[in-house]
Formats: sequence, structure tokens, C-alpha cells
Amino acid sequence: MTGNNDWHPEGAEIPSDETIEHERLIQEVRLAQSRQKSLDEQGDDNSVFAGLDALKVELELDEFYKEHPEFDPMNMRWSKEFCEIGSDPNIKPRYDWLKKSTWTTLEAINLTGGYRPERPESLLNGSQKMTLEFLAVDMFVKIHPVNPNEPSENFRFKPQEFVTWLCETLPGSVPDPIRSLSTIRGDSSAGESCGGTPVNNHRQWRDVQRDQHRKAVRFAMKRWPDECVGKRGKKTGDAIAGVVEDHWVEITRDIKFTCKKLAFRTVAGLAREILRDEITD
Repeated sequence: MTGNNDWHPEGAEIPSDETIEHERLIQEVRLAQSRQKSLDEQGDDNSVFAGLDALKVELELDEFYKEHPEFDPMNMRWSKEFCEIGSDPNIKPRYDWLKKSTWTTLEAINLTGGYRPERPESLLNGSQKMTLEFLAVDMFVKIHPVNPNEPSENFRFKPQEFVTWLCETLPGSVPDPIRSLSTIRGDSSAGESCGGTPVNNHRQWRDVQRDQHRKAVRFAMKRWPDECVGKRGKKTGDAIAGVVEDHWVEITRDIKFTCKKLAFRTVAGLAREILRDEITD
């Protein structure tokens, strides 16, 4: 005869070995944490050892999640795409996130994929990695971070702009509740000139920044022409960018900068554009 532990009601799903192991670890973590808390409240010195036991089990659970990411709470989608708001306590934070003024890159990719925003980058799947690749290509062309002077890993985006961009880039990839953000209209008075014509403030700022750096490049080429020559005896974008970098303090005495300094590669690109213009002229 079959033992009681092997019997399951007809039609019931038999838990997998991984599910059983996961439940065991969760239970051990709870027991260890509860024991440590109880000893702490009693002032028992053994609470230190209980804390070590709890840490050991927590690390074991972390290792389990690395091998079986499908069990990791951080990697689970929000239940039924917002349908059970009120009955599922884990859904409400997602609505709170929709109200935030900005998202980091990782938060944006997780939320638009139907995942919790704190899900770590190591758990991103193939389609989300593709989103990262498209984002890198479209950055400053079709979508702009609200803090462009920060390192790329710290970029933040307005939710509406990110969702609109992703819906246009990968149609059908964004869940309906999130996609609705792309139809939200902002303040009609924002981003408009006195004549009612929409103004892209970021683009204006970027154009000013690049114009100022073009002046810096031309100044460097005129002031230190010999240093702008590369190894092959010709002026190169990299050599000129190096001169701008080396003589930045002197350049800013002659050229007023209202924007932060651009990255070396960007300045080199601007220098190459100027060199091409000189050749065609």
C-alpha cells in the first residue's frame, strides 16, 4: 500500500521536489528568525548564536534562489495584472509606483515587463535585455533621461515618456495597465512657448551644450594646433578631445560654459564633425 505521505486527492497537483525544498527553507528561515527574536527579547546571550543560525539558513535560501530563480519573490510577476487590487496586498505598491515622478532604468524595465521594480538586474530575461539594448541605441535620440549629466547607470526617466517610447519601440510588450500611462496628458501649459508651439527643453539644452563644446574644439585647434595632431601626422578627433581635456581650465577662461563638460568620446565626435566640415569646405 502507498504511505500516507504519497497520497494526494484526485486531480490535485503533486508538488515538485523543488517546491518541497523551497517550503522547507522558508519554514526554517521563519523558525530561526523567530527563535532569534525571542532570545533577543529575553536578553539571552544565545541570541548571537541564533542569529548565526538564521543567517546560515538565509544564505542557503539565497543559493536556492540562484539555482531556481522562478521561486524568487523578486522574480515573480504581479498577480493577475492589477485585477485583484485590494485582495492582494502585494499589488498596491505597483499603483504607488505608477504615481512616481521618475523611474530608474531598472525600475522602468521591470515595471513595464509586469515585475516588481526592485527585481535585480541579474534576473532580467531575454526580452528585457533586448529593451536595454534598444534603450542604449535610442538614448538622447528618441528618449531622454531627466538627469543627463549623471552616469548612465543612474539615469532616471519620466514614467509616461518611458512607456510611450517602449510602446512605440516594441508594440505589444507593455501590459495594459502600464500602457495606459502613455495616454496620460501632462500639464498643457508645460513645455510650450508663448506662441503655443511645443518646446523640447532638453533638446534646447543639449544643443546649447554641444555648441559650447564646438567653440571649445575650434578654440583648441587654433590655440594648440600641434597638439591636435595624431600619431600619423594628421589632426584627429581623439587628439583634439585630449587637448580640450588637458587645457579645459584655460579654455573656460575664454569661453563661457553654462552646461557641464561632455564626455571625452562625445567631444571627439564633435571634433571629427568639424574636421569633416573643414575638408568639404
